[in-house]
Amino acid sequence: MKIFIVEDDDTIKQLLKEKLEQWDFKVEVSKDLRNVLNEVREFSPHLILMDLNLTYKNGFYWTKEIRKEMT
Repeated sequence: MKIFIVEDDDTIKQLLKEKLEQWDFKVEVSKDLRNVLNEVREFSPHLILMDLNLTYKNGFYWTKEIRKEMT
């Protein structure tokens, strides 16, 4: 299973990534919060963990954009 993490706090992002990888998930984290949609397209995750309070566009915005792409 592939999990994509969208989080602006580096500590939280790294802790989540490390713990999920211990359980044999393939995990990728967002590197550019202005380009989340393209990163999701490239990774094609089964699950996305989305922070709602992001520094650029909020998680609600990115969730809507991702849903448009997926349907």
